[in-house]
Amino acid sequence: MMTPMTTDEAKKWILTEFSQVASLCDMSTEAPWKWCWPLGGRPELVAPKYHIVMDFVRMGMAGAAPRFSTRWLKSDLDIMSRMDALMEAPARGTPDCRQVANIDAQFIADSRLNLENACRVIDALIREN
Repeated sequence: MMTPMTTDEAKKWILTEFSQVASLCDMSTEAPWKWCWPLGGRPELVAPKYHIVMDFVRMGMAGAAPRFSTRWLKSDLDIMSRMDALMEAPARGTPDCRQVANIDAQFIADSRLNLENACRVIDALIREN
């Protein structure tokens, strides 16, 4: 269950965090995204004009690794890179949780918290009125 925000907390979030969320939305692949599983293929998360946002490739004998498009880096080519190739080295002395150098991967990772915070802001503003 979400912890309610006060109106002041909601306004602070709008002023400090919202611009970062909006910027991430602007930089990520155009919406809407949808899951497809082409006949004889593998599951793909695709965007309009069939740009592949994410798919999966074999990793070892019994695993799969996510791949993300690097199209936003240099050109309109859909060049797919395995997630482990997009990981930045962890800072010394930090847990081995590395940042992914891909806008779409970061958008996916942050979406749950961003949506929850947006809902809390809306709830606080509705309760104020």
